[in-house]
Amino acid sequence: MKRHDFMFVLLPVIAFCVSLTAGGPDYGAMEAQWKQMLAGGAIIEIHGARDVSEVFQRMMNLSERFTGDYTNGVALAQLSPSAVEEAKSLLQSSGTGFQVHKPGTEAVFATLSRGLFPDLAHIRYIHMEPSHILHHTDVPLMTGGPAEPGSGAKEGTRSCASVCAGFPEGFENHPWVEDGGNWLHYQEGHGNNSGQYFWDTTTCDANSGGASADAVRGGTLGSLLACNDPYPNGLTFQSNDSWMIYNHWIDCAAGASCAHLSFYYTANTQSTNPISDYMGFYASVDGSNFLGYVIQGNHAGAWANADKDLSAWNTLGNLTTESHFQLLFNFVSDASVQSGFGARVDDISITYTGSGGPPSCAGGPSPGDGSSGIGSPAYLMWNSVSGATGYDVYFGAAANPPFITTVTSAGYNTGNLNPATAYYWKVVPFNDYGAASSCPVWSFTTSGGSGGCTGTPIFIAAAAHTAGGGGSQWRTDVGLYNTAGSVSTVSLKFLPQGGDNSGAACLSAGSISANASTSLDDVISSVAGLASGAGGLAVYGTTTLVVNSRTYNQTALGTYGQGIPGHPASQAMGAGSQRVLVQLHENSAYRTNVGYLNTSGGSATGTLTLFDASGTNLGTVPISLQPYEQRQIGQIFRQVTTANIKNGRILITVFSGAILPYASVVDNATGDPTYIEPQSP
Repeated sequence: MKRHDFMFVLLPVIAFCVSLTAGGPDYGAMEAQWKQMLAGGAIIEIHGARDVSEVFQRMMNLSERFTGDYTNGVALAQLSPSAVEEAKSLLQSSGTGFQVHKPGTEAVFATLSRGLFPDLAHIRYIHMEPSHILHHTDVPLMTGGPAEPGSGAKEGTRSCASVCAGFPEGFENHPWVEDGGNWLHYQEGHGNNSGQYFWDTTTCDANSGGASADAVRGGTLGSLLACNDPYPNGLTFQSNDSWMIYNHWIDCAAGASCAHLSFYYTANTQSTNPISDYMGFYASVDGSNFLGYVIQGNHAGAWANADKDLSAWNTLGNLTTESHFQLLFNFVSDASVQSGFGARVDDISITYTGSGGPPSCAGGPSPGDGSSGIGSPAYLMWNSVSGATGYDVYFGAAANPPFITTVTSAGYNTGNLNPATAYYWKVVPFNDYGAASSCPVWSFTTSGGSGGCTGTPIFIAAAAHTAGGGGSQWRTDVGLYNTAGSVSTVSLKFLPQGGDNSGAACLSAGSISANASTSLDDVISSVAGLASGAGGLAVYGTTTLVVNSRTYNQTALGTYGQGIPGHPASQAMGAGSQRVLVQLHENSAYRTNVGYLNTSGGSATGTLTLFDASGTNLGTVPISLQPYEQRQIGQIFRQVTTANIKNGRILITVFSGAILPYASVVDNATGDPTYIEPQSP
């Protein structure tokens, strides 16, 4: 059968289809048919893999080509005749359903792949090394010299307006698939992350940051090479050369008016004609045929920039007219003597500018236009606008509101608002072509006060849904116990940092059955409805409540948290009182944050006097709070000294008002906090 005879037929021949059942597939009767049909190799469509990671990894190692969707357990594998029996055994033992297509050619694989995986934006792909790459003598040689010393650009150099998802890649943060990254790397003829020499992260040199990708310093032998050792001979093209492949289809450039690939490189290889030792970079629109460019010769000493227009790619032409493409790098060397280190790349970025014009105006305002009784603070929301890259927000008490800020998501937190006041706001979406025009002005009116909260408030001195120092992500859960034999209706006020909260809105928080317990998880988001915020809380119940909270740092390994108890206003520090915070540290291992909440409707004042472990007075920080205001000062000892502090203390003195103070000592390595309450000196 000729290639064009079947290229546009979705299922040229279906040998058999096996469905996954409770008892597993019955393959016994199909043994002879299997051997006959797969004697020349085949393409297998996999469905319902139970142990997706193991099945996909083993099938990828067996396959000439492999594309898989981890989420749904669906894959397409092209096998050589020698791999058929092992694949059969693997699929049988794992209870995986599959369908076989014949003949097993790359054209059928490309056609079936597009049919099986149409939604490229939401599927994670695995692509085995291409078995057919067109690039050798017809590939342009890049001859541009190195950049001027010291001219290394920041990661994410942008030739067009927007950066594609997954980029820039600077190789500092787990770039490889086995570590959760986006790149496969291997020596041809081996599975991912295997072989003697292949691309891997190096700290030998970098255009920016602390790492780059080196063409030969991965693998059992490559990892032994020093930074300036010569690259190995005999990394033969399409035999055992070194590969680095982006593990997803790239579809952000489709239909773009501007699209570029940019990366930085340094290289030192043999310079020959015809080309023999080189680094290549290629694109493909079908996962099989890759065309691109090569770099050879001495480009060492400084990093050079390669910037390629994706609308004028070698042989493939305009990649912006394609729905997607794939990107890879390789490195090749012949058997002759050489002395260079090879090649390194860094700061790979694909940028684009979308086609069309400015976006339209936003709709769906919340609060609704003309609405009333809105609490403070208000969270403004609107419908996301297709094609918009950002939104200019206008807000204020004037009918023609002033510009406030620019945001990239469809929401804005107003902060504290005056009661019984009309506010006006407007949202203007924009993109690379300009801003929307004639967008409407919306309005709402705040409630007359904070009413609606019933009961005696229990104050929590600190709560958050926000990013913190050292990459920490802070969240707060509130725990509640209803001590009464009747249902308690719960409400609360969020008291944001840095302002007068006497007009804070009363927010409904549900109810608790008699003698029952519950929690308000991530309370700033779930009850206050804020995407980000930090401050204090006042919790109300129609019966007597016991209130506690946990504020914690979310990490990839779990959470590190601290308990923050609730206190009635009667337990706050009043005028003339003194208390002390102890076991405080400020050094490379720990940082100390100090905060305080005014539990009264009037102003509150006082001082923080800081001491080191020897009792030396380091200085004083004043306290001045508006009604119900909460504040926190990060790294409090840095307000008065640059010295490292271990076992410091702070004396709190209150002159007026009622204050709940606290300290939080945070481990800089883990983000683990310890909450410290003041004690009587």
